[in-house]
Amino acid sequence: MGSRAGIDQFSSFVMELHERSLTHHPVALFQWSLEELAFAVDADCSWGGWADLHRGEVDLCASLSHNLPDDFALFWSEIKHEDLLARDVMDTGCSAARYDRYGSRHTAGMVALSDRYHIDKMAVVVADRPNNPISLFMSPYRSGRGANEIDGSEIIFLRGALDHVRYLVERGVSGGAGAQICWSTPEAGCSMHRLRRCD
Repeated sequence: MGSRAGIDQFSSFVMELHERSLTHHPVALFQWSLEELAFAVDADCSWGGWADLHRGEVDLCASLSHNLPDDFALFWSEIKHEDLLARDVMDTGCSAARYDRYGSRHTAGMVALSDRYHIDKMAVVVADRPNNPISLFMSPYRSGRGANEIDGSEIIFLRGALDHVRYLVERGVSGGAGAQICWSTPEAGCSMHRLRRCD
């Protein structure tokens, strides 16, 4: 199946996102966004949230997941120092990175994460805001050795969409800081992980 991540899908997503922001709790709005964006790029599951990437290591503030087991973020925290996606973003300053379980570059932690959750093609897309160390991120995942890599057009689609998601979710949170999502109560059906402030 070809990707649905085109201009029509982008426009439809942004319009519905803005409409939902008028009535939805910020956590529910972000959960919906994770699911819709995963669908748009044909990802089997996704993970997203807020993290500080400016201290030389990843400091996770809060996260939500779509179609992943409840222990995903906890297991990730055990291998985070071996997370090649986060390392690439921090080292290069780029807003996206990709990993292929069957590629040539690995760490023991990435292999363990991939094998445990059956996710073979991974990517991360980051939306930064000027003068704010906290980044919004989304990671789409695909399963299967023969799964296609998240391609450049899909990365661009997600990067543009995340700018809208970040603005509307953080606008709906008191104080406007993404980390304060941590104070929210998860809506039914959400899987929220490791809630704390990133001060």
